[in-house]
Amino acid sequence: MQKELYDIRPLAERSPVHSSLTHAHVDALVDELAASVEKDERLRAALTRVTGGDWSDHVHRARQFWRSALLKTQEYTGRPVRLFADNAEAFEPDLVDRYLSLFHAACAATLPNSAHVAVVKQANSVADSLSLAMFGGSKTLAA
Repeated sequence: MQKELYDIRPLAERSPVHSSLTHAHVDALVDELAASVEKDERLRAALTRVTGGDWSDHVHRARQFWRSALLKTQEYTGRPVRLFADNAEAFEPDLVDRYLSLFHAACAATLPNSAHVAVVKQANSVADSLSLAMFGGSKTLAA
């Protein structure tokens, strides 16, 4: 006998932040963002400290995280707020702004235009949570 599983989450919690987004879009976004972060000496150093230096594992987990956040896949099971809060000394508030700026550029390079506002809104929410945990305040950029 085969069991069927049902997703009992409310529709808003299981629907992608925008209907045009796909796994391929999110993976391309993360790859573009990772390439940009690798070129930014300060961001790369801070994230290397948080991730323990395994960049390929970080990119893999970042794909899972952003697919979970944007597509509602529930495949990421980590605790990023705790991870970043525990490593807050590796960051300065301007690095969150820098990351968001690179995130916006990666969105423009990889995602359908129609999805930008929804994706940036979600990224700002994530940045606010991390900033609050690390510095006691929010840091977001306009969409």
